[in-house]
Amino acid sequence: MADYTNWLKRCVYRNYMEQELALYQGQGPGQTSFLFYGHPDTNEEMLADCFLRYGGKYGEKVEWLYKTRGQILISKWKSGLDENTLVLEGLGAGADDVRFGDDDLVEIVTKSAKLQQVADILDLEDIPILWAGTVLVPRDLIPVRDDEVITNILSLLDEITAMESIVNLSADFWILDERLERFV
Repeated sequence: MADYTNWLKRCVYRNYMEQELALYQGQGPGQTSFLFYGHPDTNEEMLADCFLRYGGKYGEKVEWLYKTRGQILISKWKSGLDENTLVLEGLGAGADDVRFGDDDLVEIVTKSAKLQQVADILDLEDIPILWAGTVLVPRDLIPVRDDEVITNILSLLDEITAMESIVNLSADFWILDERLERFV
Protein backbone atom coordinates (compact mmCIF):
# COMPACT_ATOMS: atom_id res chain seq x y z
CA MET A 1 0.00 0.00 0.00
CA ALA A 2 1.28 3.45 -0.87
CA ASP A 3 2.31 5.83 1.89
CA TYR A 4 0.64 9.25 1.71
CA THR A 5 2.43 10.68 4.72
CA ASN A 6 4.26 13.28 2.62
CA TRP A 7 0.98 15.09 2.09
CA LEU A 8 -0.12 14.59 5.68
CA LYS A 9 3.20 15.82 7.08
CA ARG A 10 2.68 19.17 5.40
CA CYS A 11 -0.10 19.71 7.93
CA VAL A 12 1.41 18.15 11.05
CA TYR A 13 3.73 20.86 12.32
CA ARG A 14 1.41 23.79 11.81
CA ASN A 15 0.68 25.66 15.01
CA TYR A 16 -2.96 25.12 15.87
CA MET A 17 -2.89 24.54 19.61
CA GLU A 18 -4.19 27.97 20.51
CA GLN A 19 -7.65 27.56 18.99
CA GLU A 20 -10.45 25.05 18.53
CA LEU A 21 -10.42 23.23 15.20
CA ALA A 22 -13.35 22.71 12.85
CA LEU A 23 -14.06 19.44 11.05
CA TYR A 24 -14.35 19.65 7.26
CA GLN A 25 -15.36 16.76 5.05
CA GLY A 26 -16.29 15.82 1.53
CA GLN A 27 -16.56 13.11 -1.06
CA GLY A 28 -13.53 13.02 -3.31
CA PRO A 29 -12.91 11.71 -6.82
CA GLY A 30 -13.83 8.06 -7.44
CA GLN A 31 -16.16 7.74 -4.41
CA THR A 32 -13.29 8.38 -1.98
CA SER A 33 -13.77 10.44 1.16
CA PHE A 34 -11.71 13.17 2.79
CA LEU A 35 -11.90 14.35 6.38
CA PHE A 36 -9.73 17.17 7.69
CA TYR A 37 -9.40 19.58 10.57
CA GLY A 38 -8.64 23.23 10.14
CA HIS A 39 -9.00 26.66 11.61
CA PRO A 40 -12.64 27.77 11.88
CA ASP A 41 -11.94 30.63 9.46
CA THR A 42 -10.95 28.25 6.62
CA ASN A 43 -12.34 29.48 3.30
CA GLU A 44 -15.10 26.96 2.59
CA GLU A 45 -15.87 28.46 -0.82
CA MET A 46 -12.30 27.71 -1.84
CA LEU A 47 -12.67 24.14 -0.53
CA ALA A 48 -15.93 23.64 -2.40
CA ASP A 49 -14.35 24.93 -5.62
CA CYS A 50 -11.32 22.67 -5.13
CA PHE A 51 -13.46 19.55 -4.62
CA LEU A 52 -15.66 20.43 -7.60
CA ARG A 53 -12.68 20.90 -9.94
CA TYR A 54 -11.41 17.41 -9.17
CA GLY A 55 -14.71 15.53 -9.34
CA GLY A 56 -15.71 15.60 -5.69
CA LYS A 57 -18.34 17.24 -3.54
CA TYR A 58 -17.34 19.33 -0.53
CA GLY A 59 -19.63 19.20 2.50
CA GLU A 60 -20.79 15.64 1.86
CA LYS A 61 -21.01 13.90 5.27
CA VAL A 62 -18.41 11.11 5.38
CA GLU A 63 -17.45 11.07 9.06
CA TRP A 64 -19.29 7.78 9.59
CA LEU A 65 -16.70 6.07 7.36
CA TYR A 66 -13.98 6.80 9.97
CA LYS A 67 -13.09 5.67 13.48
CA THR A 68 -11.31 7.52 16.27
CA ARG A 69 -7.76 6.45 17.14
CA GLY A 70 -5.03 7.83 19.35
CA GLN A 71 -1.97 9.24 17.59
CA ILE A 72 1.39 10.16 19.08
CA LEU A 73 4.05 11.82 16.93
CA ILE A 74 7.73 11.56 17.83
CA SER A 75 10.90 12.85 16.19
CA LYS A 76 13.47 10.07 15.71
CA TRP A 77 16.22 12.68 15.86
CA LYS A 78 14.99 14.34 19.08
CA SER A 79 14.43 10.99 20.76
CA GLY A 80 17.97 9.83 19.96
CA LEU A 81 16.66 6.27 19.57
CA ASP A 82 16.90 3.88 16.64
CA GLU A 83 13.80 2.46 14.94
CA ASN A 84 13.97 -0.92 16.70
CA THR A 85 14.07 0.72 20.13
CA LEU A 86 11.18 3.04 19.23
CA VAL A 87 9.09 0.05 18.11
CA LEU A 88 9.86 -1.82 21.33
CA GLU A 89 9.12 1.23 23.49
CA GLY A 90 5.87 2.01 21.65
CA LEU A 91 4.52 -1.53 21.66
CA GLY A 92 5.75 -2.04 25.23
CA ALA A 93 3.77 1.03 26.28
CA GLY A 94 0.62 -0.54 24.84
CA ALA A 95 0.45 0.97 21.34
CA ASP A 96 -1.19 -0.96 18.49
CA ASP A 97 1.34 0.08 15.84
CA VAL A 98 4.49 2.13 15.28
CA ARG A 99 4.93 3.59 11.78
CA PHE A 100 7.93 5.25 10.19
CA GLY A 101 7.99 7.67 7.27
CA ASP A 102 10.84 8.51 4.94
CA ASP A 103 11.99 11.30 7.21
CA ASP A 104 12.19 12.03 10.92
CA LEU A 105 8.55 11.57 11.94
CA VAL A 106 7.40 8.47 13.87
CA GLU A 107 3.68 7.79 14.32
CA ILE A 108 2.50 5.68 17.24
CA VAL A 109 -1.11 4.49 16.91
CA THR A 110 -3.26 3.48 19.89
CA LYS A 111 -6.87 2.89 20.78
CA SER A 112 -8.23 6.30 21.73
CA ALA A 113 -8.99 5.09 25.29
CA LYS A 114 -5.31 4.13 25.77
CA LEU A 115 -3.80 7.32 24.33
CA GLN A 116 -3.03 9.01 27.65
CA GLN A 117 -1.64 5.82 29.19
CA VAL A 118 0.74 5.23 26.26
CA ALA A 119 1.80 8.90 26.20
CA ASP A 120 2.49 8.82 29.95
CA ILE A 121 4.65 5.69 29.65
CA LEU A 122 6.65 7.20 26.76
CA ASP A 123 7.08 10.38 28.80
CA LEU A 124 8.39 8.32 31.77
CA GLU A 125 10.92 6.76 29.36
CA ASP A 126 12.07 10.32 28.45
CA ILE A 127 10.90 10.00 24.86
CA PRO A 128 9.97 13.55 23.73
CA ILE A 129 6.48 13.71 22.22
CA LEU A 130 5.84 16.27 19.47
CA TRP A 131 2.06 15.81 19.54
CA ALA A 132 -0.52 13.49 21.06
CA GLY A 133 -4.24 13.47 20.38
CA THR A 134 -7.09 11.69 18.68
CA VAL A 135 -7.50 11.49 14.93
CA LEU A 136 -10.08 9.99 12.60
CA VAL A 137 -8.82 7.15 10.42
CA PRO A 138 -10.75 5.31 7.69
CA ARG A 139 -12.54 2.08 8.60
CA ASP A 140 -11.88 0.67 5.11
CA LEU A 141 -9.69 1.71 2.19
CA ILE A 142 -10.97 2.08 -1.37
CA PRO A 143 -8.56 0.81 -4.04
CA VAL A 144 -8.05 3.34 -6.84
CA ARG A 145 -6.84 2.04 -10.22
CA ASP A 146 -8.09 4.58 -12.75
CA ASP A 147 -5.34 7.00 -13.89
CA GLU A 148 -7.68 9.99 -14.16
CA VAL A 149 -9.05 9.42 -10.64
CA ILE A 150 -5.50 9.03 -9.28
CA THR A 151 -4.49 12.32 -10.93
CA ASN A 152 -7.54 14.08 -9.46
CA ILE A 153 -6.95 12.67 -5.95
CA LEU A 154 -3.29 13.72 -5.93
CA SER A 155 -4.15 17.20 -7.22
CA LEU A 156 -6.88 17.59 -4.58
CA LEU A 157 -4.44 16.48 -1.86
CA ASP A 158 -1.85 18.99 -3.07
CA GLU A 159 -4.31 21.88 -2.97
CA ILE A 160 -5.88 21.03 0.39
CA THR A 161 -2.56 20.49 2.18
CA ALA A 162 -1.18 23.71 0.70
CA MET A 163 -3.85 25.65 2.62
CA GLU A 164 -2.23 27.03 5.78
CA SER A 165 -5.50 26.74 7.70
CA ILE A 166 -5.69 22.92 7.31
CA VAL A 167 -3.82 21.08 10.08
CA ASN A 168 -4.73 17.39 9.74
CA LEU A 169 -6.14 15.31 6.90
CA SER A 170 -7.34 11.73 6.46
CA ALA A 171 -8.60 9.95 3.34
CA ASP A 172 -9.93 6.45 2.65
CA PHE A 173 -8.15 5.48 -0.57
CA TRP A 174 -5.09 3.49 -1.52
CA ILE A 175 -3.14 3.30 -4.74
CA LEU A 176 -0.86 0.41 -5.63
CA ASP A 177 2.78 1.50 -5.40
CA GLU A 178 3.52 0.60 -9.02
CA ARG A 179 0.64 2.81 -10.22
CA LEU A 180 1.56 5.67 -7.90
CA GLU A 181 5.17 5.71 -9.13
CA ARG A 182 3.96 7.03 -12.49
CA PHE A 183 2.38 10.07 -10.84
CA VAL A 184 4.76 11.10 -8.08
